[in-house]
Amino acid sequence: MRIYCLPAMLVLPLAAQVNVLTYQYDNTRDGANTHETVLTPLNVNATSFGKLFSHPVDGFIYGQPLYLANVDIPDRGRHNVVYVATEHDSVYAFDADQAAEPLWHVNFLNEKAGVTTIPADDARCPFIRPEIGITPTPVIDLQTGTLYVLARTKESRGALSADRYVQKLHALAITTGAEKFGGPVEIKASMKGRGAGGSGSTQTSLSAPTRCAAAGCCPVEASMKGFFHRLFRRAEPVLTAAGYLADRRNDSAVIAPRFRVFPPPALAS
Repeated sequence: MRIYCLPAMLVLPLAAQVNVLTYQYDNTRDGANTHETVLTPLNVNATSFGKLFSHPVDGFIYGQPLYLANVDIPDRGRHNVVYVATEHDSVYAFDADQAAEPLWHVNFLNEKAGVTTIPADDARCPFIRPEIGITPTPVIDLQTGTLYVLARTKESRGALSADRYVQKLHALAITTGAEKFGGPVEIKASMKGRGAGGSGSTQTSLSAPTRCAAAGCCPVEASMKGFFHRLFRRAEPVLTAAGYLADRRNDSAVIAPRFRVFPPPALAS
């Protein structure tokens, strides 16, 4: 699997590009880059616009790549950087202007310790295969120089113990990929109600393999907010899904569940 870097035009440097710090440019999620001043219907054509190079990565990419200009990478100088996250639980920082080795690369798996990606069959997910790792788009906090990434893993603890399905929020330095703020932080929550990972009809847990994050985390007033929902099962209507909203202060090691939204009782599983 490869990530293809598409510059604005073949004859223009990427330095002219606007920073892309979150999913669909900003918190409105409208997908519109209102600061674009170079591209027009006239110059976006087969002659002046197209792929320059590609970068190899270790898994499929579902989250939107992010872009940050003029990043000071230790011992490497300043670079325009593309950040990419994969379903193999990796995060890459690539030079956006040339085909080269990653500026840095981190991976959250440890197969010797039984920490792997989540098999798609475990999550009963018909859309993402063969493995589930980092699905939502990360988000960059410029003020602290932090890239927030939500990664999912499966922890196998031997034949006599049940497997754990874990979601962790990683706060990575944009310059090195190093963990910040004492992270990562495991996202755990349980609330009254029915649903996957629960105990009967009274409690439901966010740790179930069928829980996943939506398209991207959202930066709001010095915190990162993420919405989590239960993937529907093949035998259930989509409307049986239920969701949580959780947030983390940018410099905190605590995840706080804010509320849970249930489907109407007639639709609940």
